[in-house]
Amino acid sequence: RSLKLEIEDRFGKIPKEAFHLVSLMRIRLVAKRLLIESIHQEKTRMIYKFHLQTPVPPQSLIDRMKKSPKKFQLT
Repeated sequence: RSLKLEIEDRFGKIPKEAFHLVSLMRIRLVAKRLLIESIHQEKTRMIYKFHLQTPVPPQSLIDRMKKSPKKFQLT
């Protein structure tokens, strides 16, 4: 059961600000597990900086970029 559903069951509808905070916490947990050192936004782009020891295979990033070159770039 999702955290959102559990909170709503106990306290009622979650304000959107609280929902965004929970979403941010989830992103941070995933980023930590994947050894993403930083995430920031530049206009309409999201920039991810991976640690050298990240468990994310480089080929998976390359494959994603090839599949959607307008959406993903490697710099």
